[in-house]
Amino acid sequence: MPYSNTFTGKRFYYDGELNTGLKVYPLDDENNKTGTIVRIDAETILFVKKVINEKGKIKMGACRDKPSPQSLGEMISKRGKSPQWLSYMLPLLEEEDFLTHYKEGRCFWVKRAED
Repeated sequence: MPYSNTFTGKRFYYDGELNTGLKVYPLDDENNKTGTIVRIDAETILFVKKVINEKGKIKMGACRDKPSPQSLGEMISKRGKSPQWLSYMLPLLEEEDFLTHYKEGRCFWVKRAED
């Protein structure tokens, strides 16, 4: 099963593809599966890609309780999806060279990859 890392370095396993949807298996501190399966639908991934394309750069805002204003997290939260999903889908989008990320202060930002 393929794996990746969040922007903060936490490893996770996943099944599926960005264009069809993902099942993510978070790991605990000893790199064991937690038993939780996070299902991320293709429609949400497509929405995130569209926003990044339109904005060019935007705050990640993956905080579950109160995502940063005008962030991707706030936008998908308003659609009834968890901002924490960004912790998994954005690194995979970066692996596909769709975006790059950087940290400014305590906030992660993502920006469309240069052509």
